[in-house]
Amino acid sequence: MLNEKENINKITTRCINCLPIVYLVCSQDNGGISVIMAPITEEQEKQLDNEETIVIEDKRNNSSFTVNAKSCYAYGKLDLSPKSKDIELIHKADWFKNLYVNVFVFNDYDYDTHTITSDVVGGRWYETNNVKTYLPFLHAKLGKPERVVIFREELDLLSLRRKNKVKNSKLNRDHYTTCKDYYKGYNKRNAEIKRKNRISKLSFTIKKH
Repeated sequence: MLNEKENINKITTRCINCLPIVYLVCSQDNGGISVIMAPITEEQEKQLDNEETIVIEDKRNNSSFTVNAKSCYAYGKLDLSPKSKDIELIHKADWFKNLYVNVFVFNDYDYDTHTITSDVVGGRWYETNNVKTYLPFLHAKLGKPERVVIFREELDLLSLRRKNKVKNSKLNRDHYTTCKDYYKGYNKRNAEIKRKNRISKLSFTIKKH
C-alpha cells in the first residue's frame, strides 16, 4: 500500500541534460590528471579506430581537448544505464583505483526520467566514488548520447607554473611601465613625508650662559 502522506510535500525536478562534457576525475584533486566523458559522433569513433586524433570542445568554457585512442579508457557505443553489462564491466575494470574520485549525485534520482523527487527545492546531494552510481547520472547529464568517449587528460603542472610565472612577470613589467611616473612621484612624496617626520621629532635645548 502506498503511503501518500510521505509524498505530499515532495517535488519532482528535471535535471540538466545538455552538458558538452562531464568530469569523472578532477585535475585539482589528482596532480593535474583529469578524466572526462563527452559525446562523440560515429565519424569521430571511426577516427579513433584509425588512430587519428579528434577534438572535443567545451564551448561553455571556451576550451578544447585533443583526444587519441591511447588516451581513452573507452569509446563508442556504450550502454551506461544502471545495472547494464557495460557498467558492470567498467566497475570490474576499476580504471580509477589510483585516482581520487568524488562525484556529487542526487538522492532519490531516477535515470529513466532523469529527475529527482525531494521534499527540498533543488534536492539533496551526496558524494560517491561508486562508478555504478555516478556514471549513469553523468551520462544523463550529457543527454544520454549513444556514443561517448571517456578519456584521460594530463596537465604539465610544472610547465603551467612556469608559464604563469612568465605571464605574471610580464604583467608586472607592463604595469610598472604604464605607471612608472606615478611610482616615481610616489617615492618622492614618501621620502618627503619621512623627512618631515624626522624633522618634527627633533628637539633643541638652549643653554643659558
